[in-house]
Amino acid sequence: MSISIITIYGIANCSSVKKTRVYFDKNHIKYVFINFYQDIPSTGLLDKWINKLSLSQLINKKSITWRQLDNDMKQLIENNQSVISILRDNITLIKRPVIQWADGSVTVGYDEILFQQKNNQ
Repeated sequence: MSISIITIYGIANCSSVKKTRVYFDKNHIKYVFINFYQDIPSTGLLDKWINKLSLSQLINKKSITWRQLDNDMKQLIENNQSVISILRDNITLIKRPVIQWADGSVTVGYDEILFQQKNNQ
């Protein structure tokens, strides 16, 4: 028998990640935290996220990193070309937190209602 664990991916000092971790801690929800700066998501993991989410859900177009990309790079991302290598090289383009739930689903962002629903499944 294997135990499924919730994994929160993000950057430790990101406000949405902090709020998510506080929510999980206060509600006694067990999770593992993976810091992007210490453990860049693998090509396989990013591919999995891209297949489960739309690029608009995963890419943070409000980020400074996005605004600093040249138009050619933005076009590659929007055309779903070289996305994984671009994300690995520009980790702050990924919206946070990315949460991989025990049921295998993946969500992005802080959403207490969603957290309650997922925790009650």
